[in-house]
Amino acid sequence: MKKLVLTTLIVATLITACSKDDDKPTKECESCTLQGNKVEVCDNADGTWTLSVAGSTTTTDPKLLGAEGLTPKEYAQSLCSN
Repeated sequence: MKKLVLTTLIVATLITACSKDDDKPTKECESCTLQGNKVEVCDNADGTWTLSVAGSTTTTDPKLLGAEGLTPKEYAQSLCSN
């Protein structure tokens, strides 16, 4: 009985330790260069975007950036095309 419990405990530990962490959303980031400064737009997968320009970073709703309906890639390209 001890062997069965020990084996079950070891298997459960290995499965838990090796499982993929699917709870964390992955960021989708796009970048470009505007007047020599790197511009990076990241979708935080929680309804917010992170916008980084020349070392300054802001997290906000894409609607407030005027990017409603755009992907981070489309928004980054629109910023750098000016």
